[in-house]
Amino acid sequence: GIAEAVVVMPDAESLWYIDSSVTPWRSMFVEEMVPLVDRWYRTKDRRGMRGLTGVSMGGHGAFTIGWSQPQLFSSIASHMGALNLPPLVGTPEE
Repeated sequence: GIAEAVVVMPDAESLWYIDSSVTPWRSMFVEEMVPLVDRWYRTKDRRGMRGLTGVSMGGHGAFTIGWSQPQLFSSIASHMGALNLPPLVGTPEE
C-alpha cells in the first residue's frame, strides 16, 4: 500500500544549501535540480506533490529553501537540523 514516489538525495560537501561567494547551492537546487528532476522522471510537477526534508545541514537547507520557495514545496521537515547558520562559508558580510 505504499504510493509510488521519486526520492532525490543530493550529495555534496559541507554546503548548508546556501548561495555564497564560494558556491551557488541554493540557486542550483531551485533553478536547475528541481526542473531537471521534473524533466527526467515521472513526477507530478506541482507544489502539492513536492516535499523537502534533510538531516543536520540538510535540515537547514530544507527549511530555508522551503520557506523561501513556498510555490515549489508543500511540506518541509528537518531532522536534527542545524537551524542557526554560523559564518562558515563565503565572506563575513554574507
